[in-house]
Amino acid sequence: MPPGLFKPLQQSLSRLAAILWFGSVGALTIGWAAAAPSIVSAGTVASISFILCLIALIWRSVPVPGERLSAQAIPGFSVMLALIVAGIALTFAAGLLVPPWLAMTAVLGLLAIPIIVSNRRHATPRLVAVVLAASGICLALSLANGESLGAYLPYMLAVTLSTIGGALLVRRTRVSRVYAVDGSLEESLRSFAVGLVLALPSSLMNLTSGVQAQDSIRAPWQTLTAFVPGFVEESVARLMLLSLCYALLSRRGSNGKKALAAAVLISAFTHALSHLPASDFVSPAGGMMLVAGALFGVPMGLVFLRFGFEAAVAYHFLIDFVRFIAAYLIQ
Repeated sequence: MPPGLFKPLQQSLSRLAAILWFGSVGALTIGWAAAAPSIVSAGTVASISFILCLIALIWRSVPVPGERLSAQAIPGFSVMLALIVAGIALTFAAGLLVPPWLAMTAVLGLLAIPIIVSNRRHATPRLVAVVLAASGICLALSLANGESLGAYLPYMLAVTLSTIGGALLVRRTRVSRVYAVDGSLEESLRSFAVGLVLALPSSLMNLTSGVQAQDSIRAPWQTLTAFVPGFVEESVARLMLLSLCYALLSRRGSNGKKALAAAVLISAFTHALSHLPASDFVSPAGGMMLVAGALFGVPMGLVFLRFGFEAAVAYHFLIDFVRFIAAYLIQ
């Protein structure tokens, strides 16, 4: 595309995205309040259109990190991509015995250990304190919601390792930012706020699937447990998995944009499929989860790249928070 056309196209997409954001939020809110399926359907179309605009806008503007970790001795892009996919397939094969999400979390937690050891001088007290605080909040909310300490504590240990390892990878690759660790409180809150705003159309559209009927939310405080999947799943799928894939796929001086695209897609679809039993991957449910990965996981990955880890957590949090509010209201 000629360079002169880029700025007008970017401006046109930005205006269209703003129109679609207001249109989708307005239509879905009115449609749900008035129990008008036709308005909800129009809002859903506007929301999907907004998501596609958002993907295009962020992909055009996301910078390619200047520093990459892969040494020349590491296999080329195609070979490394095949190795990553094979590793994920083996992890999911273990999911025949344990839930795929638990298998993936355990594997990434183990992979984080050598990353933490090799970058231990960069594991600042602030990084450790922020991660332990967020993990502690998730543990407390989960225990209050009825989780067993004996079963949940090892899981949160793996998540904590992934979060620290992923934050260290982000710092080394510069693929994104964790503002709570490397920035100011104002930057961290701004990143979180951006994620909330961008996620609102997706959050309302998510209710059209009726997923809220599956949730048991008996008290208002339980809606806050939406922070748990927001932090935990973004730590594992975006902070650790996406950053690790980029670090392995990128080579000094080449493949930067291609590595970013592959990392975003791998994290999105792996995260989506891990919500299912391994036996359901080749089924209509597996196909639906791939669609969910495209509509929810890909934007989360791009928001993570462009606006920081807090924005990705906020994006994920709001989707579940709105869902839990709806579940509480119908129960």
